[in-house]
Amino acid sequence: MYNKIKGNADCFVEDQFQITVNPLVHLEIKGGVICVDAATGLTTDSFLLESKLDEDEFTVNWYFNDELVGTGPNYLATKAGEYRVETVKLTEDNGEDCNYAPTIVVVEASTPKFEIRFLTKDFVDKYAIKVHTIEQGLGEYLYAIDNSPFQTSNLFENVIPGEYTITIKDLSGICSDFTLNFIAIKYPKFFTPNNDGKNDTWNITDLKNDPNAIIKIFTRFGNLITTIKPNGIGWDGKNKKGLPVHSNDYWFLISYTKNGEIKTYRNHFSLLRK
Repeated sequence: MYNKIKGNADCFVEDQFQITVNPLVHLEIKGGVICVDAATGLTTDSFLLESKLDEDEFTVNWYFNDELVGTGPNYLATKAGEYRVETVKLTEDNGEDCNYAPTIVVVEASTPKFEIRFLTKDFVDKYAIKVHTIEQGLGEYLYAIDNSPFQTSNLFENVIPGEYTITIKDLSGICSDFTLNFIAIKYPKFFTPNNDGKNDTWNITDLKNDPNAIIKIFTRFGNLITTIKPNGIGWDGKNKKGLPVHSNDYWFLISYTKNGEIKTYRNHFSLLRK
């Protein structure tokens, strides 16, 4: 490097000196994982990206797909992919105290998906069910039925008929708890149509949410008495003429939908007049 004085070509000085060029500092930002609903594709649990820089000293710009999506020391990521982080130093560089180089942060997506599978036939006294994993995602899971303790097994046995909620806990903390609801269906073994307000009609209300379900009720000789739907008021113990039938056993045939397939089930129950 030379320095020359204008107007006097004979006046110059030659000397040596050293210039130090400090490289931009590497900025380390921890990536993470977001949780995405497998059915809707919407993010249910985001991830906070933290630069750990003082906002009085640096402006931090966050880019996703080359688009500025946020400015500030932290950014709440709701999409999976690569984020580019660029900083602007608000104070003068001083030796090694200089700006940070642009950096890339990776955010992954965990998309677990589960379903209930019945291991026993319908209308039994005790069911066995399991939580089937369709998509594992990036977590590890525990399972609980209603208010019971969490367990590592996804199998539940000796489940009596009724309505239940299974909670799935992600041990990694990536996703919030998942819940699956199911009904272990049953049918009433008897009814007492005596207008006392208790058991006055017979129906299989566990299938009330199946609009295609139909129940046919017969005498023990196979004669059709009536046809009802689970989402209706049920059978009041009268024949087609509106007359009360006698105490006896009566048979039913129900047609319903399960997992997209038409199922049928036949059995009997008692009408008791007291």
